[in-house]
Formats: sequence, C-alpha cells, structure tokens
Amino acid sequence: MNRYARIDDKEKLRMGKNLIKSNNKKIKTALKAIDDFEKSDPMTMFDIQRCLQTIKKIKEILDGSRE
Repeated sequence: MNRYARIDDKEKLRMGKNLIKSNNKKIKTALKAIDDFEKSDPMTMFDIQRCLQTIKKIKEILDGSRE
C-alpha cells in the first residue's frame, strides 16, 4: 500500500508549501553567496575570468532572468 494514500489533501498541501519554502531559502542563500563572491578580491582567485563567468551564469539561472 502506498504510504501517502493515508495522507489527506491538507497535509499534502502543507508538505508542498514547506518544500517550496525550503527551496526558496536555499536559492536565496546561493544568490547571496554568489553576490559575496563577486565582491571579493579577484587577486586571490585562480583563473578568475572563467570562474566568474560560470558563477554569473548560475546566478542568472537562479534569478530566473534566463530561460
């Protein structure tokens, strides 16, 4: 028997909302870390151009500004 068959719709909705909140929090944390990285001293980084290009691409995806 499916273990979720006994969970009512309200409980499923609550679980879904909690998952969305958790994912949104992770995304905001990732975006903040990327912003902090962009502001750091580039002289301490290796291969800074390639690294920054990758991070900016990830940030655009997380921001949703890219399809």
